[in-house]
Amino acid sequence: MNAITFDTFRFISRLKNSGIPENQAEAISEAIKEIHFTQFEYLADKRDLHELEGYLSTKADVTNVEMHVLELKRNIKELDAKIEMTKADLKRDIEASKVELKRDIKELEYRMTIRLGLMMMATAGMLFTALRYFPPTQPIIISSQQMPIQEPNIGKAPGMIQPTPTRPTP
Repeated sequence: MNAITFDTFRFISRLKNSGIPENQAEAISEAIKEIHFTQFEYLADKRDLHELEGYLSTKADVTNVEMHVLELKRNIKELDAKIEMTKADLKRDIEASKVELKRDIKELEYRMTIRLGLMMMATAGMLFTALRYFPPTQPIIISSQQMPIQEPNIGKAPGMIQPTPTRPTP
């Protein structure tokens, strides 16, 4: 900033010529000098203004920024549309997965039911086979009646049906 000069001698001379005593003229001069330098200390000169011109944006700069803002807004709208499409695709995929999982669960239930049935049939077959070849030594009570005891088929040909004698109930 350029220095602004204030001629205090000339100012005091003017005040004295107008009839003001010298000590008052000096005090007034000092007060005005302080005000003058305090006020002008914050003023910009031509050099300061030229430095600031480089920082100020021109109309072309503002237009350029506005174009970038519009482009960003357009990009945001495109991204919003893509997000909505992706959300719809995900919802559709989730629903398809739910249907597929339900179908798979039903198929597994069916297969487990068949396996359980087969296991029950195999167990019953093994139980009947065991009872045929290894009859119980004590009567089995069914509905308060005794079941006839079958004699063991030791020494007899397998597959031949032998009449079984029944024992009297006590």
